[in-house]
Amino acid sequence: MIHKEYTIAQFISRSVRCEEENLTMSIDAVKMRQVMNDSMSDAFEYAHDKGEINAHVNREEVNGGICVAENGQGMIVNVRTRIFVGKV
Repeated sequence: MIHKEYTIAQFISRSVRCEEENLTMSIDAVKMRQVMNDSMSDAFEYAHDKGEINAHVNREEVNGGICVAENGQGMIVNVRTRIFVGKV
């Protein structure tokens, strides 16, 4: 099921916020799409029905930052550690 279908089926609201009006990043578009799809899929998996998912893009000094958060139980520590090795 794609994200839009999950949103409708589980009554989940979603939002995307970017603090910068013009934020330019040099990225591998294919890899970034995969990262965002995986992050959103994980958020839908852990969000409650009638929950909320928020994606936030911001500038972090010379880098960009992306945060995807949901208001459900969240990932358990060993899952986060396995996915984000050395970054949790």
